[in-house]
Amino acid sequence: GSDLVVAYSRSGKNGFSIETIFKVVDEYHDTIYLKNVKSIVQIGGEYEILNPVHYIDLVEPTVRDAHFETEAVIKYLVRHDNTPPYISKQLIQRFGISNPSPRYVESVARAFRDGYYEWERGGEKLQYGDWKWGNLAATAAAILLDREATSVSLDADPAHGSLREPLLKVIGFMRSLEYTPTAGDKNENTKLNGLQGKIGQMVYSAPDQFSFFRPDYSPAGTLSEALLVSPEAQLLTMSQTVKTLTGFFSLARSGLNELYGGFGASVFGGSSNRLYNGELIKAGDYEKSVGYLNFSTTTADAGSVIDELATLLTSGRLSNSSKELLTKAYNEYSGKYSSENLLRLMQQLIATA
Repeated sequence: GSDLVVAYSRSGKNGFSIETIFKVVDEYHDTIYLKNVKSIVQIGGEYEILNPVHYIDLVEPTVRDAHFETEAVIKYLVRHDNTPPYISKQLIQRFGISNPSPRYVESVARAFRDGYYEWERGGEKLQYGDWKWGNLAATAAAILLDREATSVSLDADPAHGSLREPLLKVIGFMRSLEYTPTAGDKNENTKLNGLQGKIGQMVYSAPDQFSFFRPDYSPAGTLSEALLVSPEAQLLTMSQTVKTLTGFFSLARSGLNELYGGFGASVFGGSSNRLYNGELIKAGDYEKSVGYLNFSTTTADAGSVIDELATLLTSGRLSNSSKELLTKAYNEYSGKYSSENLLRLMQQLIATA
């Protein structure tokens, strides 16, 4: 036979028979073995169907055969024609684009199906993948290098992009503003606490196997009327939105603890309100916190401070009107607050933008 098909027969027999076994390299680049048999089931003498192949011996079933049967079912589902576009669209959504175009989904699905993606840059061609079905290197490259993911002009399209998941928003806020553990934190793990009830999301706390929100969720209003989706918006209840902002305010004011509705746990005692042992906790007092935001700026110029915070917290997408309001507030309170507290105030205000 050829390199793609090899036929095996029992010793001493020539030609093909029902005992012939074919070794085939299929369209998924896998080597499979097929018996030269076509089994037909007759139904009432008028209808017939192809008898589905199965591994399990109905007379003497074994655990080994059950494993083979399960593996075959999983492989069939993974290689169904609908799987590449379905998986591709959801992966694109998790990379920050809720409403990818059909062309974008098709491009990523093709990379997933072929196991290969080629990208050209300045005359240089870069290849990703190994030509095997479902190669994630090729799939990720197709997602990240596509023009819908890299075009700056799409920032002007209000339908482009996605909402950030609440947990990623909290982590991003902490990382951007240089979260630093205090001396009182003896644990290498950040002590986030009760976020499921505050922001609607926490690691390992998904309500079921389908995660925290549906990929096809479309909030009522303009998006729904335009047939667009916003999966993360399913978590934006009024209660959780208020609690998220309260947590940001607490984090900027007094660090990571449970005071003022904060995102942390009470590791030093005290209560969940603004008092500790009957005393008001002052802004910048991190004695009862396990960490704080260590970000500082080298300039006192209002515009420069706002621009830097906008870059860190909004990737430069803060509107000019919001910048003007923040600059006005900065100048108004610059003589009333210390530079440290003024910076905390700006962090709180940008969190609401």
